[in-house]
Amino acid sequence: MATSIKLDLYKLHGNEYISPRTPKLADVGLARYLANAGKGEPGGAAFTERLGALYDVAFTLKMANKFAGRHYAVCKLEGLWWKNKKQAAFFHLPSTEWRWKLISELRTLLPSKISGKPSTVFSGAASPAA
Repeated sequence: MATSIKLDLYKLHGNEYISPRTPKLADVGLARYLANAGKGEPGGAAFTERLGALYDVAFTLKMANKFAGRHYAVCKLEGLWWKNKKQAAFFHLPSTEWRWKLISELRTLLPSKISGKPSTVFSGAASPAA
């Protein structure tokens, strides 16, 4: 196995993640993300299932890249939350009605297009190109 320096995207692009005490605009560069969206309460069955699937793919990609000499840390999980436009104010809705998208940044670690069936791409039968 090739030896490489471990890339930590969170540390490398910390200015895009760390919140200052006073609000400010952040200049965020282009990035690719693993994402999984759904509806329901945090910690509910759908949320937990999709969170597990996101991390399964994230760590499978990490290991495939590590064995190819591209070692990196899996980025921290981010969550985006919203409601349908016609529903009541977000915090007045029951959490079972919340919509969310869980994301984990990959930056340039994924090719712009992955071909093949997901079951073969992420099982290691076909690994993503650098």
